[in-house]
This record gives sequence, C-alpha cells and structure tokens, in this order.
Amino acid sequence: MPDKPVGPEETDEAGSARRPAHPAQRPAHPTLHMGGEWRQAYSGATRDVLDPADATVCAVVAEGGAQDVDLAVEAARHAFDGGEGAWPRTPVAARAELLRRVAAL
Repeated sequence: MPDKPVGPEETDEAGSARRPAHPAQRPAHPTLHMGGEWRQAYSGATRDVLDPADATVCAVVAEGGAQDVDLAVEAARHAFDGGEGAWPRTPVAARAELLRRVAAL
C-alpha cells in the first residue's frame, strides 16, 4: 500500500481511518483535517501513539501547534458565521432540540 496521507476517501462517516495502523501501512505524512481539507501540521511534526497493551507504536499522528489551532479556529469561525453551515440561521428552538437529542445519546 503506498504511503500517503489518510484523506476523506479513506475514512468512514466519523472520520476514522478505514485502514489498519500496521507500521507498513501507516501514512508517511499524517495529516490534520480542518476547513474541509486534509493538511500536514504547519511544523510538520508528528507524534507516535503507543498501544497500551504492548507499548509498540500503533499510529503516527500529526502534531498540531499554535499555528494549526489558529487555522482551525479561523476555519470553524468562517463555517459558523457565514460559510456553508446552517447553524447560525437555525431557529433557537430547533438548536435547543438538537442539543437535547445529542445529550441523550
């Protein structure tokens, strides 16, 4: 399997990777998802995730920093304030009902 970032075509509806984290199959360049796009951490830094059962590396994830947080917040603010999101235009009663349903899960 070629080394490449895990992108939207390789994830399920929840954003979980569909492929195993076996070392030979991990992406060479782990990415962050923000603003509807997959991108590397600004610094390019990554972090190993250890399997608690045997302390082996089971995944490598992009390690976002302050600049990545700023980009993510900017993307979220754009989506919330006037992007494609419907949340700001959703009536308060409908928002409250949706939040109650989420809380009941």
